[in-house]
Amino acid sequence: FSCSNAMLQPELFNPVNADHLWPKRKVNGALIKDYSLIHSRNDKSIILKNFVKLGQVFDRMPYGIIDKKVTGIGATTLELNAPRHSIIVVPTKSLAASKCTSHNLKSDNKALYVGSKIAGHKEATPKRISEYLQSKQQYKKILVVADSLPKVLNAIGKDNYDEYFLMIDEADALQSDSLYRPALENALDYYFEFTPKNRCLVSATIREFSHPKLKGESYLSISYETSLIRDIKLIHSNYGNLKTFYEIKRIYRQTEDNIIIACNSLRDIQAIISLFDNTVKADCQIFCSEKSKDNAGKYYAELENGKLQKRITFMTCAYFVGIDIDERFHLISVSQNKHALGYSMLSIEHLIQIAGRCRDSKGLLSDTIIFSTKEYEKVDLKQFAAKQLKRANWILNIYNLIKNDENADDPDIKPDCERFLQTIEEKREKESLVRKNIYGEFEIAWLNLDALKEQEYLKELYSDKYALKKQLELKGWNINFRSAYFRKEHKDVIRLKEAEKEVKGERKIKETENIDGIVAILKVSNFSEDIFRTLKRNATRETEEFITRLHELHEYIDNDYLIDELKKTSDK
Repeated sequence: FSCSNAMLQPELFNPVNADHLWPKRKVNGALIKDYSLIHSRNDKSIILKNFVKLGQVFDRMPYGIIDKKVTGIGATTLELNAPRHSIIVVPTKSLAASKCTSHNLKSDNKALYVGSKIAGHKEATPKRISEYLQSKQQYKKILVVADSLPKVLNAIGKDNYDEYFLMIDEADALQSDSLYRPALENALDYYFEFTPKNRCLVSATIREFSHPKLKGESYLSISYETSLIRDIKLIHSNYGNLKTFYEIKRIYRQTEDNIIIACNSLRDIQAIISLFDNTVKADCQIFCSEKSKDNAGKYYAELENGKLQKRITFMTCAYFVGIDIDERFHLISVSQNKHALGYSMLSIEHLIQIAGRCRDSKGLLSDTIIFSTKEYEKVDLKQFAAKQLKRANWILNIYNLIKNDENADDPDIKPDCERFLQTIEEKREKESLVRKNIYGEFEIAWLNLDALKEQEYLKELYSDKYALKKQLELKGWNINFRSAYFRKEHKDVIRLKEAEKEVKGERKIKETENIDGIVAILKVSNFSEDIFRTLKRNATRETEEFITRLHELHEYIDNDYLIDELKKTSDK
């Protein structure tokens, strides 16, 4: 439980604790070690005694979709200690690395981190993975970033999958982040290659999946006997960045405590930091993805052994799930309906996960949510989902007609057909409803459908200033609602606008420099396919579209002319 002034509210369950009343058996393949820690249960639900960890109850993770309801309940730790070989897939390298480090400090059965290089861990080459698999260690435990999962599975070999249990942790990230991280949907392809009893999808905030193969997946919810009540200060503001600045400054001056600000817009973070004096700026750091490291500049940092190195920490969505911060802090979650793509709006699930990063038993020091709203036309979500599915099926039919056309292998037509299909495969646009799976087949991008539906829901949630309050109160939380409005003539509003404009200008200069560097690399490589793939994989949000369009068109248009035109487009 990671919240300030946390209280527990009893719920209506009939406790059944006597061993002799229950036969000793497994639940979804997991052996129950201690029935006395279970409050009650049925076929699809287990309610545990408060504060019990999964490792105290089970000998391993159950299979299927595991809706654990509570953050910090020890799902990853349980599987790392389970008496079997395990592959644990997580959405970010920071999460994989921190879980691996924490486990290896406590256990002789060492885990292997597989992902790109990060502090404390080398990049796991195929050779290192092979050496680990061939080691005499009794149980192999591999913590892998979703993008690197193929590297692990290639080393294991498909014939040996039955010897491993595949766990996809923080599975809600598959739904939320798939639009800009296609490897997450690929991870689901690999998931289905394991037998149903050798796999699980786990999260504290799972939403219903659209994917038809998951409809029949075994489901188990795990929760505590009493629900958590959070005490939240909810602030609606027309200038969320400015109100966030004021809240940080107030806490910083009044206490010696740490402050974490969850904000999924690096531009907003940079603008807020620029408003502080140099002393406070020196006490700021930013936790974000490595792709954003260059933009974060001198403020970029990574969590070290669960401890905060500076008093003011901003974190983007790369740190919203899974990480353990072993100390108390004041939390400010910032959700703003101001960016075109909607990536800075935080779902209720995000707000739960963010608060769950605090693993101190006393919980958060304070819990504040600052948000802004913008009017949108209300959409029926069921009709929206049906419409997107209809569009996806139509597009899929068109792709298959092209791919299966009797002239597709004609030497004169085949190059155009392949280029068209490759263009579709590599598109990373917002409404990519069709994807190419790991078998080279086109299919509906089910996770993207989930993500698009969530975006529409968030637009509705953040179009009415009272909608978020109502949803938070439905959770049983105590909400202290207030407004903080500023006139546009306010001196600090003017300062903020100037700061935002300056940040935008600096980002544009950096983007131009990055594009020039990308062009230079491509020209040296003679626009090779391998280089395009590498550049796309490491592209920032700003440069990704430039690389994609250049890749699509460079064979048809004079390259110098094309590059100039694409640069003009990116400047708009």
